[in-house]
Amino acid sequence: MTTRVDRVPSPERRVPQGAVGRVMAQQGDELDVMVVRVGVLRYARSELVPRKIGQVRYARAAAPMPGTCCARAPASRPRWDPWCAH
Repeated sequence: MTTRVDRVPSPERRVPQGAVGRVMAQQGDELDVMVVRVGVLRYARSELVPRKIGQVRYARAAAPMPGTCCARAPASRPRWDPWCAH
């Protein structure tokens, strides 16, 4: 993900717009993002954009259908889902 806004997690540290990170968790409409060389910061979904269009295509194709879980992932690309009931 790429950030669309600046963040100041501490007085001596500024995370500029355009920083790159990975989504680690979701809590409601907010996402915890591990930002490279900074750590985990919380962003609203609207404050982030996918870094590459391929990420969006893969996420949509790999997302389980409503009411299903990680068991639906193809065997060639197994996925572990910590919120799965299995």
